[in-house]
Amino acid sequence: MNSHNNKFGVRFESHDMSDNELDELIDASVTKHVQQKKASQAAKQQVSHKQRAQRQSQLFRFSAQGMLLCAATGKHAYDSHHAAKEAALYIQTERDTELSVYCCDICGKWHLTSH
Repeated sequence: MNSHNNKFGVRFESHDMSDNELDELIDASVTKHVQQKKASQAAKQQVSHKQRAQRQSQLFRFSAQGMLLCAATGKHAYDSHHAAKEAALYIQTERDTELSVYCCDICGKWHLTSH
């Protein structure tokens, strides 16, 4: 029986393997482990994309005019603070109503409020 120490500092006992053969076997094993880990992470990312899409379908719906609406509040959902502010200014001039802009805690988009 031969005693081997590989480059990872692990000691192995073998009958008919040289140090080089054993190092190659360990390298192949480590490579396979890394590939399996990457494949597992890629599968998790695909699931998270699917979950994110499902969550968004629960958070939003569309108005008859095609505007994105927050499913929780029913308010128009704007992608940015700037877009919501522009909409607020337009509505204020049309209706003479003062509106504020806020970020929704539920959907993460921007909404208008009269408060």
